[in-house]
Formats: sequence, C-alpha cells, structure tokens
Amino acid sequence: MSSCFALSSAQQGLWYAQHLDPSNPIFNTAHYADIQSPLDVSLFTQAVNRVLEQADVLRLRLCIQDDMAQQCFDGPQPVLEVHTACSTAEEALAHMRADQQQALDLRYDSAARFILFVLNTHHFIFYMRVHHLAADGYAMNLLETRILQHYLALTEDKPCPAPLSSIHDVLADDQRYLHSPKYQKDRNFWLEQLQPDLDVASLASTTALSAPTFLAHHQPVSTQWSQKLLQFCATHQYPWPDVLTLLSAVYIARHTGQYDSVFGVPYMGRMGNQSALAIATVMNVAPLPLQIDEQLSVPDFLHQGMGALMHTRRHGRYRSEQLRRDLGLLGEMRRLHGPLINILPFDTPYDQTPLHATSHVLCAGPVEDLNITFRAGTQAQG
Repeated sequence: MSSCFALSSAQQGLWYAQHLDPSNPIFNTAHYADIQSPLDVSLFTQAVNRVLEQADVLRLRLCIQDDMAQQCFDGPQPVLEVHTACSTAEEALAHMRADQQQALDLRYDSAARFILFVLNTHHFIFYMRVHHLAADGYAMNLLETRILQHYLALTEDKPCPAPLSSIHDVLADDQRYLHSPKYQKDRNFWLEQLQPDLDVASLASTTALSAPTFLAHHQPVSTQWSQKLLQFCATHQYPWPDVLTLLSAVYIARHTGQYDSVFGVPYMGRMGNQSALAIATVMNVAPLPLQIDEQLSVPDFLHQGMGALMHTRRHGRYRSEQLRRDLGLLGEMRRLHGPLINILPFDTPYDQTPLHATSHVLCAGPVEDLNITFRAGTQAQG
C-alpha cells in the first residue's frame, strides 16, 4: 500500500482551481525545443530517462476523499517516446497541441509526457508536458537543463550532474516553513501592507475564470534599446531585471490611470533550500504595492521601487492564495494583484550546448490577467 501525502501549500490552490474547472487543460504546462542539428537519438533517450527516474514527482497520483486531495508517487514511470511518423514541424506541433489540450484527471492519468519527434537526421522536436501540480516554470527549465547535461555527459565524456532532490524534501521544507516564526512574520507584514479594499491595476474592468487557452504576442526587443538599458543600469548600479519590472509597472499605470496599485511578481522560493534542485511546484506570485509618482526623476523612482521589491521578496514566500483568504478576496473573483511582470534573466538550456535549438512555450499555466514576460537573450545580455 503506497503512502499518501498532503499537498504542499503551493499545490493546494492549483488543485482547488482544477477541481472547480476539471475539463480545463490550462493546468498542463508544455514546452518544446525545435532542434536543427544532428542528435544521437539513442543517447538522448538515455539522458531523458535518467532524469525522469530521478524526478519522483512525475509519478504523482491524486487520491481524493470527501473532496480532499492527497498525493501518492506510485504512478507509472514516464519514459521518452520517440515518434517518427511526423515529417514536418507543423504536423508535430498539431500533435503537441492536441496532447496539451487534453485535461488530465490525475487520479488515473499520468502527470507527464515526453516526446522526441524525429523529422529528419538534422531536425528534431523535443516536447515536454507536465501538469502544473508537479512542475512550475523553474522546474521545467531545470528538467531540460539536467537532460542536456546528461546528454553532454554521454556524448562528450563529461561528468554527470548531481542528482535531483526528491519531492519529499520539498514537502518537508514546506511544513517547516508553515510551522516557523517566519511564516507568521510574513503574514503579519502583508496584513499591514494590504487592505481588503485594495485597488489593483488591470487593463480589463472585469474578471473571469481562466480560459482553456490564452493569447500570446512575441516582440523582439531591439539591440539598441537593450544596450541603452544595460548601460543605464551599469551607470546607476541597478540590476536590469528590477529596472525592467518597475518600468513595466509604470507602463501599465499609464494605460490604466491607476498609479497607486498592486502588481504581481514571481517569487521562486527555492534559494537556500532543497527545492533548488527539485522538480516541483514552488513558485508564488507575490504582490508588489507601488505608489508611482510621475514627478519623481527616474533614478528616484527606481530607488523607491527597489525598496518595495526588496520587501516583497523578503516576505514573498507567504502564499498569495492564503493572503486572498486572509483579506477576504475570494468572493466575486476579486484580485490580489493586477498584471504579472515576469523577468527571465537566464539563458535557455540549449545556449550551453552545441545543439542549435529554439525554445517555445505552448502553455505556462493559468493566466488571471495580462502577463508581461521578458526573456534574456544569449548570455543574459537582454
């Protein structure tokens, strides 16, 4: 008989949202890499399966009794599927979209699927789909990074990376936090900072349940603009991800007319604990309250805003779902924050390999409002 474990605080809100909307596939996170260079399929398969064996959360199975969910890790072990029937990227993409858009019942369905589409000897597509209960964006990146490290270890006789941490380490760390003085300190901070009648910036006047799909627009940032940003940050000794976050908040405020508002920023919650090397869902969306004064100079505004970012990160582990309950924001789909501003200041996993590949996100999970995401280019130069 397999042991069952309580959901982590990060998983509980996701499960409840899925429970309310069980036919919605938006909880399937899905990425793919378009690889246009030679690939040793046998060694790549070995590399993928090595990592999947270490990621015990991918065997997640839900046990539901009296509308309460627990999790076991005795589901089928996922392995890489190699598909050779597709001859074009368009065919492979249609196959991936069809898979991602199937809602999963984790009492019976596997939480993860991995496919390598072999289009020809120099063109491959690697697809990863994992339910959000098992992996967040950081975990998806970690999975792919570890797979490529193992592939290089096999093809170039390099040492294998350290093994991944277990989901059980993450669950234990979550319990330690929930019963620590830090948890109460974080809660008290947010209850002092935010009020139940808080005003949040949004480009929409109403709220709605997350749709099964989302609209996305990709816009490259010019090299000239990136260089100006980096030069400004170097001159004033500002971290460029923080500057982008704060300038994005001003952009939203100018469009909404709400200059005293709350924005959303990701809090990874992994530094300094076992989850840094674990496949799991840990990330929180923390509120960032800002009072934007257009009369301030840019350096003065950034100095003020970075203080707010520092406080948000210091207390960002306290779950936004719990904070909504604390503030009584559950009724009428009331928001805790407006648009999410997400900065990804790291290279894609393929930038550190000889493989020529472009990474794509099919689905990153539910979208409550507008998400603005900046992804760094090669070597994180903007």
